[in-house]
Amino acid sequence: MFRDARIIDASKEGNTMSGIAHQTGIPFATVRRTIYAFEGIGIIKSTKIGKTVFVRINKNHPIIDSMINTARWINTVM
Repeated sequence: MFRDARIIDASKEGNTMSGIAHQTGIPFATVRRTIYAFEGIGIIKSTKIGKTVFVRINKNHPIIDSMINTARWINTVM
């Protein structure tokens, strides 16, 4: 849950999968798996350009605000 919230927070303004992995310190494979799972339930939208996958959160999804607030809290504690 905490890892997922950090991924959501890192993609709120748009980011790449590798950028999210670098910014959060979460392994790329975990970021990729989580992004695709979130995309499947409509939390994240992705666009592939060449080998690069750009992701952005779906700000209209009802869970987004609580996940961003959770990520911000985690970042202040860690």
